[in-house]
Amino acid sequence: MPSGKKARGRKNRAKKEATRTADLRSLWEPTILASDTRLDVLRPCEHNHELFDLQIPRQSTVVLFMNHIAGKGFFDRATRFPNEPVMKTCYSLTLNFPRVQEEDNERALAIALLLRFLCNVFVSDAAIEGELWFHQQRDNEAAICCMIYLLELLGRYSDVSVVARRAVKMSNNFADGNRRDLVKFVAKRLPCACLKELHRAARKKLAKVSHCHGCEKRFPRTASQTPDRSKAPYDTRVIDLAQDRYLTKRVGLLVFVGDVDHLILTVTKFSSCSPSLAHSGCSDLDEPVRLVPVLGVFFEGAGRATPAAAVPSRLGEPDRPKGSLVEEA
Repeated sequence: MPSGKKARGRKNRAKKEATRTADLRSLWEPTILASDTRLDVLRPCEHNHELFDLQIPRQSTVVLFMNHIAGKGFFDRATRFPNEPVMKTCYSLTLNFPRVQEEDNERALAIALLLRFLCNVFVSDAAIEGELWFHQQRDNEAAICCMIYLLELLGRYSDVSVVARRAVKMSNNFADGNRRDLVKFVAKRLPCACLKELHRAARKKLAKVSHCHGCEKRFPRTASQTPDRSKAPYDTRVIDLAQDRYLTKRVGLLVFVGDVDHLILTVTKFSSCSPSLAHSGCSDLDEPVRLVPVLGVFFEGAGRATPAAAVPSRLGEPDRPKGSLVEEA
């Protein structure tokens, strides 16, 4: 005869689980369906008309996925992700839902729900907060954008290394940028007139920015791409070389000092700034840790060297033997 105490225990656990599931679902479903009272400021547009036909199933893998990331704080504006890179968190969460990773229909529905959540949050919060909204950025919004991009990559590429490389690059752009980058990301993926208008406003109010992980300062992104040649204390051909894509794939800060005939490379610790920050007063430039004669470019984080022949030929010097490598630290 079954125990009545065990039956009551199972019933109570089922009731608690149902309550928890409903609470998690309430964190994202009302916002997506624009049924939350704080979303009354949303103006009618073609995107909101599409929401009336959106059917969110009561039980499915996507709903479980949305509830799972809701439990991790993805839909809470006060959430912070300080312990590990956001993209690593996103990838670890998707591993628990292989159907969302592999099946096109499930993945497309998850992307659509996340995009519509962000769209409604952006438009409503901007209408409520006004000018202040453009100068704030919340970690959970960047995390949702990272999750969307990761799901897109999983549907586009089968090579995990390609997915990881592209995902990390986009994650760094979100982490180092501002709301302009997030609004642009969502506006490119949804036909929402309100969102596109918000993107135009963000372009006028916010400049493209990046972030130095050494001195923790933000700087205009164009400063890392187009140095001021009039202030350059060294040959401009060296600056051109520093801007080359071949040399900018590095972890440490590469500062080029001296003339073309005696080019010296300074590797500065704890920074991912562009070489041209020598012109913008980045405080990380004050403490070089090593000088290396340039025969190639040393990748500080990877612990390996690049073949030498690729660099001197661009400076007009004689080609070195192809097997020679830069001295390792």
